Amino acid sequence: MKSKDVTEGHDTSDFPMHWLETIANKIEERNEEIRKSISNLFTLIEEEEIEEAEKTLKKLQEIIGEDDPELLRASIQIEYLKEDE
Repeated sequence: MKSKDVTEGHDTSDFPMHWLETIANKIEERNEEIRKSISNLFTLIEEEEIEEAEKTLKKLQEIIGEDDPELLRASIQIEYLKEDE
């Protein structure tokens, strides 16, 4: 039996504004956290902290996916650093 989508037949005006604000705030917080993590990742790469950079990259890939352009760029940079060792 297919479960019914609670939003089916509704639009955003049917939901309490505080719900929508809470959801929007959570999304913004997560986006800020991800931006900070990506920035930290490139700092680690710049400082040639390869092991920590790889851990951070893996964590970010689990969250936002391996095909994210910033993460692909970071992955390539890490591989170049590993070749230079």
